[in-house]
This record gives sequence, C-alpha cells and structure tokens, in this order.
Amino acid sequence: MEWPSFRGSPQLPQIEIFKYEFELNKNGVYYGCKVQGTLMSRLVNRSGFVERFGRTDGSNGWRNLYSAPLDQCDKYSFCGANMKCNIIDNSPNCVCLEGFVSRSSKNWRDGCVRRTPLDCKTGDIFRSYTGLKLPDTSGSRYNMTMSLAECKEMCSGNCSCTAYANSNINGSGCLLWFGELADMRKYNVAGQDIYIRMSSSKPERRDETGLRGKV
Repeated sequence: MEWPSFRGSPQLPQIEIFKYEFELNKNGVYYGCKVQGTLMSRLVNRSGFVERFGRTDGSNGWRNLYSAPLDQCDKYSFCGANMKCNIIDNSPNCVCLEGFVSRSSKNWRDGCVRRTPLDCKTGDIFRSYTGLKLPDTSGSRYNMTMSLAECKEMCSGNCSCTAYANSNINGSGCLLWFGELADMRKYNVAGQDIYIRMSSSKPERRDETGLRGKV
C-alpha cells in the first residue's frame, strides 16, 4: 500500500518524487519507495552514516535527500529500556518514563524499572504518552482490524501485556507489547500515542532527572 508518512521517522523526505510503500503481513514488515524521473545513489560514508542522493533530469549535481542516523537518539536503543531519548542542546537526554526510576545511578544504559510493581489481580491502569516513536516491535503482536478500545480490552485481559497502541497512524489496528519497552524517542512534531500499563496504587513520588548521554 502507498503510505503518506512515517510517524517514527519524520525526517524521511516529503518530496513529490518519492512514493513510499509499506507492507505488513505474517512474514514480516518492511517499507520501500518508488522514485520517478530521478537517479538515485545510496552509500555508507566513513562515519557510518547511510546517505541517499538524488539527481533529477537536467540537474548539474547530486542532492542529499536523506541521511541516517539523524542524531544519537536515532541509534537503536541508545537509551536503556523504559526510557525515552530526546535531543536537548544537541545532546541526547535519556529520561525514565513517568512511573519508572533509574535502575542504576551510574549507568543510564541500564534503563529504568517500575517504581511500583504491577498487580494484575487488583487492577492496573494505562497511562498515555504522546509524541513518541513506538518501542521496538520484535516481541509485539498486532491485529490490523481492532479498534483502540478493543486493543485496550485485549491488553487488560493479559497480565503479560505491558503496553498497547494503534498499529496505523490513521487510528486503526492494534499493537501489543510484552516485557520491557526499548528504542523510544520523543518528537516535538509527529510521533504516536502509546498506552503503558501502570500500577493503580499511588506511591510517594521522588524527583527524577534526565541523564545526559556522552556523545
């Protein structure tokens, strides 16, 4: 199917010559793009960046259309589990999700753990987070026909389910996560909503600060 945009990669060029295609089925998930009237070149430079160049008919040179990773937060799971990565003053800032605390005060890559353990028998709640790149989906399950309400019901009924979200940016479909949540980042523009399972009890809060990664 043709895909208008990717919430998890807003840096992908929105250029008329590109027509993105997205495929999700029982065998896997992938995306590609068709290019019209343009020569394309892809390479990995000395710094390990993937770059995509384009040259249209009649032009005198190549144009850099896309480069990845965009920044440190673009690197896979740059922050630890249950953390979100955000760029502040050109430096990566790793912050525990609300309701989580740092596993280690010395090594932020160790990720975060829940402040209060889940208790499925007494009832948990789901907290919404907006504007995020959704976590790695290698251990998730999906259903393309479910509504968000049905998705919540399915996650609520499975004590191993830790989070849910729409699988499509148009507000349909269902993604379920099990276990820790990895490879999330915060976007000021774009991103998606995710609903993460939390304990319904309200323990005493403690201050949490972001942890700066060394570049």
